[in-house]
Amino acid sequence: MREALQMLSARGIISIEKGRGIFVNGFSSETVTHPMMTYLQFKGNDVLDVIKARLIIEPSIAEYAAMHRDEEDIQILMNDIDEMIRNQGHEKEHANLDLQFHLHVAAASKNHIMPLILQPIHKLMPKIKQRILSTVPNAFQSAVEWHSKIVEAIKNSDPEKAFQTMKKHLEIALEHTQQMLKTEEDEED
Repeated sequence: MREALQMLSARGIISIEKGRGIFVNGFSSETVTHPMMTYLQFKGNDVLDVIKARLIIEPSIAEYAAMHRDEEDIQILMNDIDEMIRNQGHEKEHANLDLQFHLHVAAASKNHIMPLILQPIHKLMPKIKQRILSTVPNAFQSAVEWHSKIVEAIKNSDPEKAFQTMKKHLEIALEHTQQMLKTEEDEED
């Protein structure tokens, strides 16, 4: 019984408070995504695998966002870009805004599973993005440019363009990641 309770506690399903009792935690997206994110962190995620996974998943999400978005989604995405522009030169803040943008695209798809799938992957991204911003010239400008193009395709309800634009954006992100890894490798030598 004790082992079962410890397993439930480790999974975030219950809280054990000494002297008070055992309490069932509310279910949220964190209940689902946190264990996967923890697994990915401790597994020693390969940075390139993270970007390649995004390349497989996110173009279709952008496609669906273009088909199902509403005006509120467009406003949220445009605000994300405005915030990125205002935070130029602030690597940590830009990395968090980048994460937020991609989760907002997933929300605009109106498929409630998409943000759950992306959240653990994207929680790994801010540290990766900060490394890219500090080593790859023009990475910031590229992100703003491609995010703007993605929003335009979604705003115009053009699923094919949204798919292709997100794909190209993530292909560039893969190139930037490879460039960042090479720069870091060269600095170690």
